[in-house]
Amino acid sequence: MEERGRSDGWLYLAIAVVLIAALAVLTTAVLRMPARLDELARLGMDRTIQSIRRQALSGFDQLAEDLREEAAFVAVSDSTSAGRLLERWQALMSTKPALMAVHLADERGSEVSLLRENGTLMVRRSLTGPGLGYPMTWPLLADKGSDTTRRMIMEETYDPRTQNWFSRALEDQQGAPIWSAGMVTRADTMALLHVGQLIRPSERNRPFRVLAFSIRPQDVVRGTVRQDLARTYRAIVLMESGLDLLDQGPDSSALGQAYPEALRRWKVKMDRRAIPVEQGSMRAVVQILPHSMNGVNFQIGAVMDTEAIRSWTVPEWNLILWLGALLSILLILIIWAWLRRRGDQKRLRVQEKRSRSQERKLAKVLGERDVLDREVHHRVKNNLQVVSSLLNLQAQRLPDGAAREEFVRGKRRIDMMALVHHKLYGMPDLRGIRLDRLFHELAMSIAALFEPRSRTVSHSIEATGMVTDPDTAIDIGIIFCELLANCYQHAFPLVTGGHIEVEVRAAGDGSHLLLVKDNGTGMNPSSTEGQGKLGLEVVEALAEKLDGSATYRHEGGTICEVRFLMRAPAVESP
Repeated sequence: MEERGRSDGWLYLAIAVVLIAALAVLTTAVLRMPARLDELARLGMDRTIQSIRRQALSGFDQLAEDLREEAAFVAVSDSTSAGRLLERWQALMSTKPALMAVHLADERGSEVSLLRENGTLMVRRSLTGPGLGYPMTWPLLADKGSDTTRRMIMEETYDPRTQNWFSRALEDQQGAPIWSAGMVTRADTMALLHVGQLIRPSERNRPFRVLAFSIRPQDVVRGTVRQDLARTYRAIVLMESGLDLLDQGPDSSALGQAYPEALRRWKVKMDRRAIPVEQGSMRAVVQILPHSMNGVNFQIGAVMDTEAIRSWTVPEWNLILWLGALLSILLILIIWAWLRRRGDQKRLRVQEKRSRSQERKLAKVLGERDVLDREVHHRVKNNLQVVSSLLNLQAQRLPDGAAREEFVRGKRRIDMMALVHHKLYGMPDLRGIRLDRLFHELAMSIAALFEPRSRTVSHSIEATGMVTDPDTAIDIGIIFCELLANCYQHAFPLVTGGHIEVEVRAAGDGSHLLLVKDNGTGMNPSSTEGQGKLGLEVVEALAEKLDGSATYRHEGGTICEVRFLMRAPAVESP
């Protein structure tokens, strides 16, 4: 025993060393948390900016793809009339609110364009000829019978070859769309972007042409960039001129108030790295990175709430604190247990010897009782099955009719009683029967008896914590089976399905309530007569046996309420 105590002492010492080492590891983790927070902030900002960039550019990529499709159509169909082109462009502009104009011009100065002006689609047509021509514009949907309404001569001379989108498209050597910035209007609150593509002639002596879109970038970006509903960050998309494409006016949120200060600090430093921002109680960080889109430069970034980043580490902090507290407590307990170990060893040996003797005796008695109880339930179940088989044989000898139905109903009731005993001897502990487990297994078996009707009927059972003795479990189990069978038989005559709700709860006066509710057709006054009468009488008789009662009412279905006294088990089930 002395050697055993010595080995136990070394074991306690080893455990203490392990706990101290674990505390040292946790301390190291705490010291590294600031670096961990910075790394999370960098990763979070990188992923956020990548997501914003992907969303912002997806709309422009789609418009560039639309331009390629239109350019391919124009290149293949050299003889297509202007009317046919205008029809295609009208359909395109109706589905692209950000598309402000579609231009098609050639090297000779001819042009046909469809423009969106004040909600109206206008056609602009320039005549072919040397030098500057006088373009003519008219509403696309103007009355064809009125020339004064249909056509207007512009006051200024106009040549599409002098436009930025025309000259930029000529610089391309690969036949890809080229982006260019347009003029900024309305006091720097509205901008236009142009994307053009050179269409080379398929035959000699035919002019090359340029197809271009004029686009309002604010509409494109606002339609594709999703703002964070949780207000952990705010997206930033700036044009090269500094115009904010996501500016939607004043924002009263804390992040919205820090947004102008973040832009101001970035414009001062123009740094690609993250810049801290403080605005009142708000702590934020801003990072903006440049991006080029085949001719047009953007500045894309985000303002992120650092408290939101810090919240990502809250679970780690909580885990570290809890582990630190737990390890400290364990270390103290190990030391305290080791100090008490020597004084308790003698008493422990005596108590263990006495406990082993008592446990052997108790286990023997309980085992014999458990075997006897299970054998009783098994024999009762077998006897009931014999009776059920006899009733089934007798029912098969009878012709179809009321007598045979009564035999079948009687057999079914005996089957349900046998089912209760069968489920009881399958319980892990017969001294205390858990009603939730018993009811769940009975419900599955009853549903199998009434297939296929039961396939469309669901059920829920709430009897958590309810434990009773076997005698009460038998009676209340038979009541439960009878009520559940009545629901399957009478509550759902159609195949649309339904739901059965079962609940067992304490009534507050020492008794308990069993509630069986369904959302079926409900109980009518005649349901207590004829076929359903015997089942209700069985329920009432068993309820009286349990010093209780049974009542029925209709509230959007049938509600059966059984009040009974439940005796506590000798030993509760674990």
